[in-house]
Amino acid sequence: MKKIELFWDVGSPYTYLASTQIASLRAKSRAEIVLRPFLLGGVFKATGNKMIDVAPKAKNLMEDLTRWAKLYDVKMRVPGFDSVPFPINSLQAMRCATAAQLESPAEGEALMHTLMKAYWVDGKDLSDRAVLESVAGSKWMAASDLQPNKDALRKTTEEAVERGVYGAPTFFVGEQLFWGNDRIHFVEAAARG
Repeated sequence: MKKIELFWDVGSPYTYLASTQIASLRAKSRAEIVLRPFLLGGVFKATGNKMIDVAPKAKNLMEDLTRWAKLYDVKMRVPGFDSVPFPINSLQAMRCATAAQLESPAEGEALMHTLMKAYWVDGKDLSDRAVLESVAGSKWMAASDLQPNKDALRKTTEEAVERGVYGAPTFFVGEQLFWGNDRIHFVEAAARG
């Protein structure tokens, strides 16, 4: 069975969109999907990438996200226009995700979907520790503060940079890199062989 790796961060809108397609991707590709929580901010810093640096790009981003949500027939609330900040500091949330992923892939995937829905659908500020704990649960909040989980997240982020990741979502099929939710059909084709 082929393996698809997905490097993801809850703060990425296109990763949210991609996350809504995981079940379909798994079924169509017949591949194992391995979630790789990492820090997008750390990758941006290491690669010199900037999320939104000009007003027309920001305007187009909102239009594009709306188009994709409609195409996928999913709910999506774009933070930044209300009390929920965008972008967010996703460090603690991604430490929770790392802890869950290390516990088991099923736990990791369940928490990824929970975090994504909380931020991108329900508009919850996951950079607020109390809010994050109410979403992720006390088990993952406690685990997020453990050094092995902090170290694992840092190592995955460093690995992402070493492998050429510059944004999220990033998929790998073997050493083939695919960036963006709009590349899922290429990921599927590569996994199918």
